[in-house]
Amino acid sequence: MKGKVVIVTGAASGIGLAASRQFVDVGAKLAMIDIADCSGLVRAIREDGGDALSVEADVSQAGDVDAMVERTLSVFGRIDALVNNAATVVFGRVDETSEADWDRLLDVNLKSVFLCSRTVVPVMRKQGGGAIVNVGSEFALIGGPQLAAYCASKGGVIQLTRAMAADHAADGIRVNAVCPGPTATPMLESEFAAAEDGDAQRQAEIERTMLKRFGTPVEIANVIRFLASDEASNMTGAVVAADGGLTAL
Repeated sequence: MKGKVVIVTGAASGIGLAASRQFVDVGAKLAMIDIADCSGLVRAIREDGGDALSVEADVSQAGDVDAMVERTLSVFGRIDALVNNAATVVFGRVDETSEADWDRLLDVNLKSVFLCSRTVVPVMRKQGGGAIVNVGSEFALIGGPQLAAYCASKGGVIQLTRAMAADHAADGIRVNAVCPGPTATPMLESEFAAAEDGDAQRQAEIERTMLKRFGTPVEIANVIRFLASDEASNMTGAVVAADGGLTAL
C-alpha cells in the first residue's frame, strides 16, 4: 500500500479510525472522510510523518461525495482504494421504525456506498484498477431483534458488493466486504450505556461469539487493509466474516 491513495469514510472513530491508522502505518496517503472534523487526527498523522487530509462530508449526499472525491484528487492525484465504512444504527421492529428513521439509516448505511462507489469507479477505471472495501456487519448475514432497518441496510451492502464485483472485474476494480461481529467501538458502548440492562446485554453479546470476547477495531482494520492491498489480488466479490465465529454457530 506504500504510496497508494486511500479514502476511508466514517474515519473519525472506531473501525474507520483504526483502518485509517493501518493505512498510514503502511505508507498509504489517506483521505479521512467524516461528518465530524478529522483535522486534529490528520494533524497528528502529519506530525508523525504521514500524509493525510481531512474532509468533512455527509456521504449520504451526492454533492458532498462529489466534493470529497474532487478534494482527494486535487491533493493526491489519484484514488487507489475506497473503504465504505460510514454507518449509523436505529433500533426497533418494522412497526416501531418511523419513515424518517428508515430513510436516514438507509441513506447513511447503503446509499452512501452507492454514491461513493459511483463517483470513485470512473476514477479507478481510468487509472486501470483499484479496490473497494465495504464494511457490512454480522447482521448482513443473520437477522437480529430490534434491528429491522439496520439488518436491511447491511444485507443490501453485501448484495451491492457482489453486484459491483461482477460489473467491474473487467475494469481491474476488486470489490469485497468485511462483516464485523460485536466490536468494541464507541457506537457499541453507547448502545450499552443507553440500555436499562446494558451490562447484561454486553455479556449476552460476548456469549454469542465462539471466542467469548468482542473484536477490536484493529482486528477489523487488519482485514480491511488486506482486502484493499495487492495481497488480496485474487479476491473479489468476497464477504469475509470477522465476527469471532458468531455466524458459524
